[in-house]
Amino acid sequence: YLIRNQISVDVTRGDLVWGLALFGLGMGMVMSQLMNVLLSDVPVEKAGTASGVMTTMRTLGGSLGTAIIGSILITTMITSIGTGISESNKIPQEMKPVVSELIEQHTQSFGSESAPSENRIPPEIAMEVVTISNAAQVDANKKAFSWTIILMALTVVVSFFMPKHAADKENPMLMTKE
Repeated sequence: YLIRNQISVDVTRGDLVWGLALFGLGMGMVMSQLMNVLLSDVPVEKAGTASGVMTTMRTLGGSLGTAIIGSILITTMITSIGTGISESNKIPQEMKPVVSELIEQHTQSFGSESAPSENRIPPEIAMEVVTISNAAQVDANKKAFSWTIILMALTVVVSFFMPKHAADKENPMLMTKE
C-alpha cells in the first residue's frame, strides 16, 4: 500500500525506501517462520515430502501471481497509452494513426532487437508520447499494486475458511491437532 501510494512520474529511490523496507521486513519475518508452522504437525517421516509440496506450491503461487499481475500491468499500460494518444490535444488528429501504428510496432517487438528505428514523429509529438507513456506506466503500476492488495486480502479471507485439522484416513493415529 505504501509503495503503491508513492508511485508517480517523478518518484525517486528515496520515496520508495520506507515501503520497500517495510515489505522486506514483513516478508522476512513471515517467510522464515511459515515453513516451521506449516510443518510442525507433520510426522518426521513425511517431513521431506511435505516440505517439497510446500516449496512447489510456493513456487507455483509465485509464478501464477507474477503472470496474473504482469498481465494486468501490460494490458493497463497498452490501453492507457492508446487512450492517452487518442485523447491528446498536443498530437494532431492526422498524426494519431501514425503514432499509434509506431507504438503498436514497438510493443510487438518489445524485448527484441528489431524495434522500429524509423522516426516519422516530430520531436514535440515524441515528447508528448513519452509523457503519455510515463503516465501510463504509473497508472499500470498502481493498478497492478491494487490488484495485488486485493488478491492478498482475498487470500487472508480464504485462509479463515480452511479446515483447522485433518485426519489421515489410513492411519488415524497421525491426526493433526488444532
